[in-house]
Amino acid sequence: MNRDNYPKEDPESAELGFIGLTKSEELEQERHKIWQERSVALLRKESRLKALPPGKEAERLKKEFLREWLVFGIEGTKKCLYDIYGVENLSTMEGSILRRIIEEGHKQYQEEEALIDKGMIKGGDWLFQTTKEFAARWLQEAWDIGQNDIPIIKQDEGRELSFSNTQIAPEFKEYIRRLREKSHLL
Repeated sequence: MNRDNYPKEDPESAELGFIGLTKSEELEQERHKIWQERSVALLRKESRLKALPPGKEAERLKKEFLREWLVFGIEGTKKCLYDIYGVENLSTMEGSILRRIIEEGHKQYQEEEALIDKGMIKGGDWLFQTTKEFAARWLQEAWDIGQNDIPIIKQDEGRELSFSNTQIAPEFKEYIRRLREKSHLL
């Protein structure tokens, strides 16, 4: 392994205990950037679809957009499930639960968009923020595991608690793996 690819320790930042981003953090930032770009592209596509005159072509394009949106949401949520909880290779039942959650999320999003259009609430980067919520909701609905049941390890005590500086306890990931394995054998 070539250590030249890693950031060098700066004497000033060493006093603060910071040596730069690790390779995995750099990759995560790059994935996050790509995810945001795809999210913005989907939102732009949706706004163009809203401007189309009603008709069969507009309905076809809207259905195509919905499929694309669902695939994007499922892909992002599966990534969150793997990165956060170590869950991979969803069963058919688990996948259908995830799809239903994301479809319900899209319906909620459309309702919120109507309120935003009326000026009743302020909008934001909705899809990117909710993949983590979809993953948490999947755990709740598929396995009856609430957010308060998940042991979290704080990594950096000096910084504000956020998703990037927390980690799920490895024992919990193993618990989920065994729970899923046992249920698939029944």
